Amino acid sequence: MCLGYRRHRYELDHPLAPTESMPLDDALHIANECMNPLGFLMDD
Repeated sequence: MCLGYRRHRYELDHPLAPTESMPLDDALHIANECMNPLGFLMDD
């Protein structure tokens, strides 16, 4: 659920053309935030 929500928020903030993909750095940042077991302690 976290990954889907963060991806949706990213796409609203950074509109991309249908042929563009999310930059790897941003995708890794989102994945790290959602999969980090201590992530719930640090709310952005």
